[in-house]
Amino acid sequence: MEEGNVVMVLRRVLLVLLVWSTPLLGDAVGSSDALTDHLDRAYDAYHAGEVATTVGAKEQDFNRALRLYSQLEGEPGDGKLYYNIGNTYFQLEQYGWAILYYLRAQRLLPRDDRIQFHLALARAQQNLPLEPESKVKNILFFWHLKLSQSERVKLFIALCALLAIFGSLWLWKCSEIMKILTAIVSVAAAILLSSMLYFHYFAPVDAVIVKAFGLYHGPREDYALVRDEPFAPGTEVKVEKAIDSGTWLKVVAPDGKVGYVPSDVIRII
Repeated sequence: MEEGNVVMVLRRVLLVLLVWSTPLLGDAVGSSDALTDHLDRAYDAYHAGEVATTVGAKEQDFNRALRLYSQLEGEPGDGKLYYNIGNTYFQLEQYGWAILYYLRAQRLLPRDDRIQFHLALARAQQNLPLEPESKVKNILFFWHLKLSQSERVKLFIALCALLAIFGSLWLWKCSEIMKILTAIVSVAAAILLSSMLYFHYFAPVDAVIVKAFGLYHGPREDYALVRDEPFAPGTEVKVEKAIDSGTWLKVVAPDGKVGYVPSDVIRII
């Protein structure tokens, strides 16, 4: 094919792609504008609740903000959105739900001090014990405590890339230093992958009690209670398995006691 014909074909292809992509770009811009407008209305409603002078007006504005924020929930999660929803529930004094959304935000933004601060405030409102800081735990499990899931995946990919580079240099130059670096990166990548697989497939699921309810010995309310006091909203538990088509869940309480709660009083983080 002659050079002039090649250029003509390329121009036609580019023209078709430009025409085809124009409405998509317009949709993307329109969608972004609609999202910004939605967030602005939610923020305005939240701010109106902060400055309202009556209890009724506060509740009305904060509930309106909550409806607007909740309409934006979806997959993948958004840490800032979860944080705003948590703040709105906090203002409505629904502290169990606030704790749930703060914990969801924390998983996506684990190093955000504002989330840590408001989570501690919500727990204090429910008289829930604060989790003690453990330097040893922070060091050994830093990638689960200080890194989000997406950051852990990126770290694993980076380790794999380093492994390929160091491994290639080791095989090419037979360098002892490259051999040591390859071994170190291999161990780090294996540990990170093993921990991610464990927490994803085998570890109990973290959840929050959002409605005060007792812990029962079996999956019905006619069973005896495991503990005299019901769970306070905001209590964090571990879910081991679902019973009766998911209507009841077997959970582990913070004090280690095991029992059953109905699924409508609990939410997965």
